[in-house]
Amino acid sequence: MNDIASDTGCPCESGLTFSGCCGVENRSAVSADISAVVSANGIIEKYKLTPQIQSAINLIHSNPDLFPARINFFESKAWFVKMSPRWYRESVFLDPGRIKGTFVIETDLTWLREVCERITWQLASFIFHTAFCGSTLMSQALDALFDCLPLREPEVLGNVLVYERPHAEAENQRTWLHCVLHLLSRRYEPDQAVVVKANDHANPLTLALAKSGYHVPMLFMYTPLSEFLAGCLKAKNRREWIAQRYKSVVSAVPLFAYRLVQA
Repeated sequence: MNDIASDTGCPCESGLTFSGCCGVENRSAVSADISAVVSANGIIEKYKLTPQIQSAINLIHSNPDLFPARINFFESKAWFVKMSPRWYRESVFLDPGRIKGTFVIETDLTWLREVCERITWQLASFIFHTAFCGSTLMSQALDALFDCLPLREPEVLGNVLVYERPHAEAENQRTWLHCVLHLLSRRYEPDQAVVVKANDHANPLTLALAKSGYHVPMLFMYTPLSEFLAGCLKAKNRREWIAQRYKSVVSAVPLFAYRLVQA
């Protein structure tokens, strides 16, 4: 993005020039990843912003232009990426490594929590899945048919699960789950449907969502085990994926056992 001429149209398709939208005059002086920092009291630290980015920050409670790409509860920080309707459509996945937008804002969680308290909850639908079962295609089909706001595999759902480990107080767990749900429910138009296609890491959240009181519509997709194995064994990247998931599941066994005891 740094190589885009300032007087050309911004690639986010806002209709503005790059210098008046996602461009930052002093970006080269900022780190390669972070373009601005919002402190606990909401003050923009150090970096000069375009009017468009400043407006996105001001309207973060009602407009999805700033997407929560990652929350680190232990460092009390969150990172938002400047998005647009085009970039939501074109982002096959919204994890930090593959999200389409590139302008990154770091925020303090104290400020973010206050922002979330001002967000009016709007119903969002969720797709959970066992991977390699057509869930991404389902999300893309719903977007093509109904012009949804597609949120494919946001990492923040997994961040909440990590935070739910035993050392987090139950009240804080509920508070931040609600905050993340509110952030993901924002949309560009009042009647636009939001469809969250979760990462398979987030499957344990289905129970929390069912108990949340939000009455969230959920679709769970899977393939029979024999078909799943046949599809994975013939592809090296899928075999590697299974090995990684196996390690993550094994590491989570103590957490699941703790929850069963508490239940």
